[in-house]
Amino acid sequence: MRSCDELRQTRDRVHCCYAQFLRDEDSRALLPIPGRDDDDLLTEPHRWLFARICMQHELFYQHLADALVDAYGHDELIRSLCSYQQAILVRPEYDARIGTQRPCAHDWVRYFHELDREAEHLGAPKPIDGSIQITDTGWDDRSGRSDYNWAVGDDADSWTGWFRCIAYGRLSSMKGNHHNLSIVDSRSTREQTRETLPA
Repeated sequence: MRSCDELRQTRDRVHCCYAQFLRDEDSRALLPIPGRDDDDLLTEPHRWLFARICMQHELFYQHLADALVDAYGHDELIRSLCSYQQAILVRPEYDARIGTQRPCAHDWVRYFHELDREAEHLGAPKPIDGSIQITDTGWDDRSGRSDYNWAVGDDADSWTGWFRCIAYGRLSSMKGNHHNLSIVDSRSTREQTRETLPA
């Protein structure tokens, strides 16, 4: 399967880099920043891998969900969770000036908010017919902060700007994920609309 081959090539590239580092004392264990067609900018393999996953996010989360469902079952919830994680991943196509909405099958925003508060007896997240509203304008991981200041797009310049903003320095979920999130539930909106319509 072609998609498996692409992910395997990503894994093999990291493996070869580290293997070369162990064999050759002059090796620096660095790889070119993904998204560029030159070797002008190099980075450590773990940052390279993170960027490659962001570039291959559809393939990565598809195969991650398949593997987790095979191992644990709970098909609907696991696929919904992987879709949510994919949706909140910060990528250079995101335009901080206008935000975005992405589909969501469960209210994972409230679920993880409650989980952060160490709520007891936390059940499954509520199913919804709606989307996640994302309005971040930058990141703040309590050790630093930055606006999303890359050129929005999917070309080499966009990925390089994104890499400098998100993947340089300390990698963290506070940098790599969107956090200013809210749920737009179309089902609730329709119910509210029906309740307010005159008889």
